[in-house]
Formats: sequence, C-alpha cells, structure tokens
Amino acid sequence: WDYRFRITGISEKNLRKGRPLAEVQEKLRELFADRVVVGHNIYHDLHVAGLSLPDSQIRDTSFYPGLCPDRPIALKKLAASELEMKIQMGNLT
Repeated sequence: WDYRFRITGISEKNLRKGRPLAEVQEKLRELFADRVVVGHNIYHDLHVAGLSLPDSQIRDTSFYPGLCPDRPIALKKLAASELEMKIQMGNLT
C-alpha cells in the first residue's frame, strides 16, 4: 500500500489498530447525512472510502469554478495562490 507518508504522515503502523472499513463507512454515512461536504479532491477520497454522495452535497476545491475553471488544481498550488501559504513541504516527524 502507498500511504503517501511524505504528504499524509500516515504509515501502516498508524492503521494497525484501525477500525473495520464497514464500521468507518457507516460512521461517515451518518456524519455526511444532510450535510455539504467540503474538501480538496473529495471525489477521490469518497471513492477510496467506498462511498458516494450526490453532487449537490459536495464542494470540491480542486474543481471549484472561479478558482480553477479549466482543470483541477493541486492543493499545494491552490494554497500558495489563494492563501499565500506553503503546505505539503514534507514529513515533519
């Protein structure tokens, strides 16, 4: 598995005592019910979690009109451009 540790800070060790996927999926369904979910590349995250939401419940900044109308933008570039912040600079541990 590729946990993208350099970016996420998550390793296999962090997940050894993790909850079963079905339990996590049910909790996420409860949390997302009747809410708008905001995130960057949220469609990918939902896919990986084995979940889906109607487009009306999703605000994905990687595809948000006005910020990047032609194509998705990387979160690192979006933060630099819109927030003047440097993020994802590597593992801090």
